[in-house]
Amino acid sequence: MHLGFKQKIIVSAGLFLGASLFIFGMLSFINLKQDLRQEIEQTQLAKAHALKLEIDSWFDAQKLVLETTAEDIAHLPEFTDVTMKPYLQTAFKKTKAAVAYMGVEESGLMIYSDQTKQKEGYDPRKRPWYIKAKAEGKSVVTDVYTDATTGQPTISIATPVFVNGVFTGVVSNDVYLTQVIEKINTKKFEGGYAFATDAMGKRNVHPDPKLIGKVLYDANESLKHLELLVKNSPEGIYDYQASDGKDKVLVFNKLENSWIIFVTIDKDVAFKAIDHMFITLTISGNILLGLSLILLWFILNTQFKPLERLNDVIKNLSSNDGDLTQRLTIHSRDELGKMSQNINLFIDKIHTIITTAKTNSAENASVAHELSISAIDVGRRAEEEALIVTKTTTEATSLKAYLRESRHSAESSKNELHEVTQSLKKVEENVSNLSSLLQNTAHNEIELANKLTLVSDIPMK
Repeated sequence: MHLGFKQKIIVSAGLFLGASLFIFGMLSFINLKQDLRQEIEQTQLAKAHALKLEIDSWFDAQKLVLETTAEDIAHLPEFTDVTMKPYLQTAFKKTKAAVAYMGVEESGLMIYSDQTKQKEGYDPRKRPWYIKAKAEGKSVVTDVYTDATTGQPTISIATPVFVNGVFTGVVSNDVYLTQVIEKINTKKFEGGYAFATDAMGKRNVHPDPKLIGKVLYDANESLKHLELLVKNSPEGIYDYQASDGKDKVLVFNKLENSWIIFVTIDKDVAFKAIDHMFITLTISGNILLGLSLILLWFILNTQFKPLERLNDVIKNLSSNDGDLTQRLTIHSRDELGKMSQNINLFIDKIHTIITTAKTNSAENASVAHELSISAIDVGRRAEEEALIVTKTTTEATSLKAYLRESRHSAESSKNELHEVTQSLKKVEENVSNLSSLLQNTAHNEIELANKLTLVSDIPMK
């Protein structure tokens, strides 16, 4: 398909704008995605932290009641059922516990807030809650266990009792985790939920009862590295893949009693806003690109009108009856206006040149007529000269025959001359011989004369 210059500009601009918007959109999307991810992670951390504060506050309230009870009991003159029960009943009511009780270090006595009697052979000093509180010397929380009577998940909170700095026993209560479970389960939301584990990762509270008591880190391979992160950090964020194959984000926060609060959420839900943002950016980019191309098309149509006018003028000029009096209308002083002005000047020059050419053409026609007459005269003279040349050629032919005869005569004369030359050479040779003979004769005569002179001189002497 053939594209015009304007269409090429629109296509090029469209590709450039599309590439620019794509690059800008991707960079913006990446930055926004990072910011939004951080915001989502901070939101999840805030949820875990808020839940931590709620549970810590609940535990602190439980501990505070028991610590107050331990201080009051420490001022009693003696530890008996009658003296301690009122304080244990107060603790029972304030903590809304299943039961409150105290174990005495010296005697192994066990006193309850209700009418429960110590079983024969039962020694509180051997119980985990007692041993842990005594060892740590502060309020402690036991692991979750199931109450034998009610079957509810329960914990024991224990506080040591000191009299004048001497350990004398432990005040404790059994508290159902109903409130804690409610607090954690109320954090269930779309695509996510909260749960709690102990320091070893064993789930104490979880929306799925089947998972309670199971270690989180053993759920699948993707959670193996979570244990190390939890051990080394008070809070954090972890990406993992659940057993159902869904990608999830998990945040955690540690409680004061070494429990760990976890809040997990599906990435598809957590980052739904990112997907919406990507779709929004894509649609916005396409709309912006379309509007830009429409605006560009309108601008180019406006700006290309002088060029279209120029094309019409040039097309008219290229026709047989081209009108050189046409001129482009100049509406602006930009490059197109300057180009239109220069083209008008060019048309003026062409018009002037053609007008001059027409004038010169008339003059040339007159000169051509004169030249035609001269050419006829020249032709006539050429015919006469041709006759002369013909005559000259005939005479030359006769001359050529005469010269041939002369050549033959010359060759005969040459032979005769050669014979004469040979005769002259012989004569010259004879003359030379005669000259030599004469010279010899003269010499002999001179010698003879000299001899005769000598002979004539002898008588005289």
